[in-house]
Amino acid sequence: MLSIGLSGLLLELSMPPCSISYFGWICVAPVLAASQGLGFALPFAAGIASSLCAATLAARGLGCPSHLGESGPGWIYLGYALFGLVIALVCGVCGSVSTTPSRSFQLASFAVFLEACLLVVLPAHLVLSQYREPGVLAVTSLLGVWAASFAIWWVNLAIENWVASRRLIPVLATLGSLAILLGLGHISRQTPVDKLRVAVLQTGSGDLEILQSLTHKAGKLGAALVVWPELSAIGIAPGGNTDRLRQTAKIPATPPFVTTFVDDASPLPHNVAALFSKNGESARYSKRKPFAGENSMHAAGTQPIAVPFLEGLLGLNICFDSCYPSIMRDTRALDPLLIALPSLDPDTPHGVIQAIHAAYTTFRAAELGIPILRSETTAYSMIVDGNGSILASESPGNDRVLIGDIHLRWSKPPATIVGDWFLFVCFIGLTLPLILSWRAKFQR
Repeated sequence: MLSIGLSGLLLELSMPPCSISYFGWICVAPVLAASQGLGFALPFAAGIASSLCAATLAARGLGCPSHLGESGPGWIYLGYALFGLVIALVCGVCGSVSTTPSRSFQLASFAVFLEACLLVVLPAHLVLSQYREPGVLAVTSLLGVWAASFAIWWVNLAIENWVASRRLIPVLATLGSLAILLGLGHISRQTPVDKLRVAVLQTGSGDLEILQSLTHKAGKLGAALVVWPELSAIGIAPGGNTDRLRQTAKIPATPPFVTTFVDDASPLPHNVAALFSKNGESARYSKRKPFAGENSMHAAGTQPIAVPFLEGLLGLNICFDSCYPSIMRDTRALDPLLIALPSLDPDTPHGVIQAIHAAYTTFRAAELGIPILRSETTAYSMIVDGNGSILASESPGNDRVLIGDIHLRWSKPPATIVGDWFLFVCFIGLTLPLILSWRAKFQR
């Protein structure tokens, strides 16, 4: 029970919005260590229990901002249940197999493989605890988010291996490999020179006058682009009629802005984003990853879109798109200057789900080598540069204008080119020891 509570506490404190990142490197180790030799069922249950413990602490606001939110904690428990499913399966296998020098690498590969399987429902990466850490983001730029997540799991499992076997060499080898990886990751970090002042709005309002007022405020502060939250114009552009938005964009001193609304497609409309400026309305981007119940209301888009902006292009994505590396890579392949990401998360207690979802933004920016402007309705809007560094972020609250100066014209980091290749490494790391073990048994 103590190991379950300790892992639950460390997991909750390591994840956003608490974000005590160094706990992420050890948060699963206690429940893993207690699983050794207990078979599958009991460690599996312990893994689930540790995640539910973390969810309970998060719902009660341990270490979180005072903002309570309007909805209940259901989304918090669902989110942590997905983390818990991965933790539980790793604990179950950990309790079922004997300790070997290669086990930490193999189980870390298994954990990342499980995280990749969750893309079918809702992604959950243990590495989200490191969304503000430059070294981990540098590794993400070099090798991708799966490699960064593997590193977190590998260290947790190496600690568990040391507790179980009292062999220090695997731990030292893991930490040495990680140090080399973090050092190599910094090679991919960039420092472009072109700058642009941008803004995102954090507001739950769909009132055009309020949105206009906030946009004008951003313009007075020098913003050349403003991003409104997801579906902020759903009532302003009924059935995809954007006359009022196009008129707003022509008002003097109004900077170009991005917003989303619902079009008139049949049988289901799309959730679409567009850029509005004095030149009118851009091509529309249809959200490619509708979230949960949204699938019954909005049809999914199929194509990435980048629209003319300044002397280049502006990439358009929406909310849940940011959880999927391949979706965002498709947009990056169009070579935009930056990506606008209107978002709408449930207003959970203490902004927990908003913070966890926002954490994906830094990893996507680091993988793509491109700034991302994330606007949100209630909490954790962000302006992130092409290294994944947060230039500006907003705490829970409404009717806020977030301003930041971003660099433009970033080159593509290696992670953009190699894509999800590290999942293949994890597949090899998971299966090769099994193949070698079966071969040895067969030769006997």
